[in-house]
Amino acid sequence: MPRQSKPRWPGGAERAEIDVEQRPAIRLVIEEPDPARQLHAYAATQPGVWSRVGPLLRVLDSAAVGDPELAEIQRRHADQRLNGLRRFAQLLADRGALRADLTPERAAHLIATVCAQADYDSLVTNLGWTHAEYCDWLARALIASLLP
Repeated sequence: MPRQSKPRWPGGAERAEIDVEQRPAIRLVIEEPDPARQLHAYAATQPGVWSRVGPLLRVLDSAAVGDPELAEIQRRHADQRLNGLRRFAQLLADRGALRADLTPERAAHLIATVCAQADYDSLVTNLGWTHAEYCDWLARALIASLLP
C-alpha cells in the first residue's frame, strides 16, 4: 500500500510570498470561533516562527546598531508584526472575547510581549523547553492575559 504524504505548505521564500493572513496556520487561527482555542492555535504558530527567523533576527538586531539601513529594516519588521497583532486583537475584540478592561491596542501590546522572541529564546533555546511545553505555557499566558 503506498504511503500517503502529508500536504506540504510552502516554506522559506515561497512562504514569504504568501500574505501572512492567507497562510494555512493563520487561517486556522482566524477562522476558529472559540477564543481559547484560537489562542492555542496562535501559540502553536510561534515555535515555527522563532525557530525559522529567530537566528536571522538576532543577526539583524546586532547589525542594525551600526547601520541605519538595517535599523530601518528592523523598524519596519517590528511595525509589520505589531500591525498584524493589532488586527488579531481587533478580531478578538469584535467577537467580544477580550477582557472588559483591555482595548485592542493594549491587547496587541500584550500579545507582542508574551509572544516575544526573547521568551522563546529564554525558555526553548536557553532552558531546553520543548516546543510543546512552550506552546502550552504560551497559550495559558495569552488566555490569562486577554480573556475574561
